[in-house]
Amino acid sequence: MNDKTKKGFALFSVMMLLVAIMPFAVYLVAKREDAVARVTLSIWQRQAAQYALNITEGFMRAIVLDDNLYDATTDWWFFGFPRYMTTPDHYDISFRVTPSNARINLTQLLGRPGYEEFLTQQTERDPEEPPFPLATFLDWVDSDDTTRPGGAEKDEYLRADKNYRPRNAPLVRYAEARMIQGFTQRDVDLLREVVSIGQTEKLNINFADEEQIAFLTDRPSLAAQIVGERTSGPIQAVVDILNLDPTIEADEYAAIEGVLGVRSDRFELDMEVVRSGIIFRYFIIVERTFNRSARIVLWQEIR
Repeated sequence: MNDKTKKGFALFSVMMLLVAIMPFAVYLVAKREDAVARVTLSIWQRQAAQYALNITEGFMRAIVLDDNLYDATTDWWFFGFPRYMTTPDHYDISFRVTPSNARINLTQLLGRPGYEEFLTQQTERDPEEPPFPLATFLDWVDSDDTTRPGGAEKDEYLRADKNYRPRNAPLVRYAEARMIQGFTQRDVDLLREVVSIGQTEKLNINFADEEQIAFLTDRPSLAAQIVGERTSGPIQAVVDILNLDPTIEADEYAAIEGVLGVRSDRFELDMEVVRSGIIFRYFIIVERTFNRSARIVLWQEIR
């Protein structure tokens, strides 16, 4: 074998070796890039959670200092309306604070006549959208094992190979609704706009919508008057509604006072923290306690 042939063979061997190791090299580079991306995402996730915690702690300080929620909102906190901010390190943050008792409590709702019709109206969507799975929801929260049309009780979950059955009692957490047959996160979000769960509080008439006040009082005209009255400032006490409608009898007022209030001590924070198109979502419940402090009751990252 002459020198020219040897050189050609050596060059060919090198080329074949490069071809052989190229996929492995590409794999190593891709693996390294993936590891770097995971580390970067982890750093962003921790930073996003820290921003969410900072905002939550700021809100907790506000509600401890101000018994009157309207005083607390005039400067920074706007209940029911999203707020936006951008940090120096390029995190875009949006959040919304809602008193938990701005909606009827689910336990309180299920004990009242006409609650199914009320939920049907409150969860109605546009015709082009998928309907809210109300029948399966009602089968989950009612106390019996009878399957309503379009619903699902224990037999339906067994046939679907689920290792659980309906609670047949009010929800404990909103996240539990994802276990209900046919439920999506969009359905959970809609449910949160209609009812509150957990600790029972009187419906706050300074934040509740007219339909919910009308359902609890069975007085649509009074609900409209309450909504109109609060536009000029918060209603300070439930007894003030007697000035709006003097025809309310004593026994009727006692029933109304048992379900309506003007104070909130539990609040829900919906928060989104965005970095380079990646969204971190949080659902947080904060509770104001009686010893002039506040605490986080629930911290949930929504994936």
